[in-house]
Formats: sequence, structure tokens, C-alpha cells
Amino acid sequence: MEKVFSEYVYKVGGTVRLIEEFNSGKFRRLDKDSPIYHLYEAVSCFRDFVDGLSEKEKKEFLEYLFKNVYFVKIVTNSQSSAFRLFNVLNTRGLPLSAADILKSMNLESVPDEKRREYFRMWRDAENDIGREELENVISYVRTIYREEKAKKELVDEFEKIFKDKLLKKGVEFFDVTLRFVDIYRNKIREPKLETIYAEKRARYETLIHLMKRFLPFSEWIPPLLLFADRFRGSDDALYQFAFQIERKFFIEWCADFTTTERTTSSINLIRLIKSSQSPKEVLDVIFRRPEKIRRGRQSRRIDFTDENAVKEILLSKLDDEKFYTLKGGKMARYLLLRLDMEMQEENFPGYVNIATITVEHILPRTPQGRWLEIFSPSEIEKIVDKLGNLALLNKYRNSKASNYEFEKKKEKYFEVKRNPFAITTMLRDYDKWDMKSFERRHKELLNLALKIYLPKL
Repeated sequence: MEKVFSEYVYKVGGTVRLIEEFNSGKFRRLDKDSPIYHLYEAVSCFRDFVDGLSEKEKKEFLEYLFKNVYFVKIVTNSQSSAFRLFNVLNTRGLPLSAADILKSMNLESVPDEKRREYFRMWRDAENDIGREELENVISYVRTIYREEKAKKELVDEFEKIFKDKLLKKGVEFFDVTLRFVDIYRNKIREPKLETIYAEKRARYETLIHLMKRFLPFSEWIPPLLLFADRFRGSDDALYQFAFQIERKFFIEWCADFTTTERTTSSINLIRLIKSSQSPKEVLDVIFRRPEKIRRGRQSRRIDFTDENAVKEILLSKLDDEKFYTLKGGKMARYLLLRLDMEMQEENFPGYVNIATITVEHILPRTPQGRWLEIFSPSEIEKIVDKLGNLALLNKYRNSKASNYEFEKKKEKYFEVKRNPFAITTMLRDYDKWDMKSFERRHKELLNLALKIYLPKL
């Protein structure tokens, strides 16, 4: 387009020549999605407007332009900076996203006869998963191809990818991105596995729903996308891989991995997948090699083959007296849901679609009445935020349960025939809630968590 502007806009008489050449058929192969066609439309519209003015109106219009309209030339040092500036100045309409910019950049490199088709496929993908999620998928593609933490804006990162010939601009960019959009839709956004039996399908769907909705990070997604792409048709292997990386990233979450460390862990998995010849080769290695992770100038590692070391990492969080408040409360809710998933008897728990899921304290954080007779102040402080004192409710039932005594709480928990949370339903087995009851349930939940997260070598 830069050459087109130089020839038909910046030169005196250029716009007149553009209309003449367009009408003579010089650009007859263009479709209506072409940027040149839109330029022709704009020039024609303005010319028709001017042609419709009287000589007096033309003079008044020129005086208005010379007195009130300013042209300012702004030069930026990169394309992404230019688009960012455009978004700041453009106060109307839907702002351009990195996905919009990359679409335009790459459409220019698509042959004319294929441009309309790729434009349509991109628009369908955007309508299907939304602008925000489409941009997320593009960022996952960036991670898969760059194999490093992003250092610049997404558009600049892809300019580097194109420059380094990791991916070709145009058709290849669209083919790769749309392929990963399809995998993202079918394996993560609306997760489905077709070739394994029903119980495994349901467990995979539930796990992915929980991870996508309740894990406060997404570094696990690029390796899952790559695994599904590289080993297409291996649904049973993808099922195993999903549970392995969930376990891996949860342990690292408990180890207080930073975003940079999680990204490094994700990239190590990406490299492992790329270098492996079979899904079994990947699955056999994930927990069998210690991983060095850089933390600032220092490096540290988790030796997943050391069961005691991993157990210590897990218990440092799961047995913490302030477990409810860790990671802003996100870890408690996620772990309770993950434990609940293991306890469910039905194939596909319906709670994944509950709008608001809250964490309930069985012994209230501000106990009154009989609670103060059952527990001493020191006992309350010690157990109130621990794993064993927590349950799951939807928001409505949580507000109804309030600070009631245990017997009345149970009535509110189970007003419906079937509470959707097995981890809460287990409280039916308790006649009272005291230190002995807490210790029994806390131990039971800890053991279940360790069963899930201690790597099975």
C-alpha cells in the first residue's frame, strides 16, 4: 500500500489518475476487500462530494480547509508503535487489536485470488471464539515458534519470527494460526476427545474446564496445543498429557513460580514435544528430568523424581494455616474443585457451568454462640482457614448458610436433593463439627491431594 499511496495520493493529480485507471480496468482483478478498492471508494466518494458543490460552496469549503484543517506528520520507530498511536488518536469505533494488525499485515502477502478466502476464514474464527481469545491463540503460536518469553509487543514479535524465517508471512501465517484456533476450540475452549471411552472423555472435559476457568495463568496452554497438533489422533495420549501438565503446573504453583519461571517451564515442554518422535517419549520424560529454572540471576530446579521434595512443596501450601488466603484465595478454590472432581461419581459434573462458586468455611471466620463453646480461640485461629475446614457452595447457598451452627448449616447445604459438590456432600457423614471432625476431614483431603499430585514414576 505504501507504493500505491506514493503513486496515487502523494503525487499531484494522482487521485484523478487512480479513478481513470480503475475505470479503464487496470485493477479489474481486485475484490471489494482489497485495500486498493477501499482507497478507490474513498477517492470517488470525496470527488462526488466536491463535484456536487457550487463554485461558491467550493470556495467556502477551500477556505474552511485552509483555516481549520491541519496535517501533522508523525513518524514512529516500529509498525506496532504506529498502530498503538492510531488507537490513542482514534477515539471512535472498535480499537485495532494486535490480531487486526497481523491480519492486515499478512493479507498483503496473500495472493489476490486467495485473499478473500483467508479474510473470510479469519472473520469466521473471530466470530467463533471472539477477538480476545483469537489474540490469545496468536500469542500461544508466538510462544510455540519463538520458544522464549515475549520481549516486545505481539506485532513486533511476529516481525522477528518472519525475519528469522521461523514462519512465512501471508498464507503460512494464516494456515498455522487457523490450525491452532481449531485445536484450541476443540481441545480447550469446548474440550472433546472422540476416540476414548466416556469416563475418560468426561474427566478430560472437566479438567480442562477447571484449568481454563480457575487457574490464574495460561502457560499450560501452548504445550497442550502443540502436543495435540504434533500427535493428532492420539486422544488417549492427549488425555494423559493433560493430567501430567496439570500436576506439573500445580506443583510449580505451590513452589511459588513466577510468571517468568512458568514461561520457562512451558518452553521446556515445547522443546521436549518438538524433539520427541512419539507421544510416549514425551509422557515418559516429563517427570523424569530435573528442570533448571532461572530466577533472576539465580537458578533453581524441582527434582520431580524426589518424592519427599515434591511432597514438601505441596504441603508447604496445602497444610498451611492460611491456606484459604493463599494466592488471593484462588488456590483454595481451584484445589477444592480439583479434589471434588476426583470424588465425583457421575461422568460429567454439572458444576463447571455454575456462574459463581464460592469457598465456604464450615467453622465460620467470625464464630458466635455455640461455636465458641466447641473451639478455643487458639483452635479457631489455627484451623479456620485450613483445607479441612473448607467446602464449596454456589453463591446463593453460601449466603444462606451464613454463620449458623453446624446442624443448621447442613440443612442449608442440602436443601436440594443433590448438592453438586461431592466435597461438600461428604459432610453428611459428620454429626458434629469439632477438632476431631476437622482433623479427620483435613487428613482425608490432604491424602487425596497427595494421591493426585505426587508424580507416579
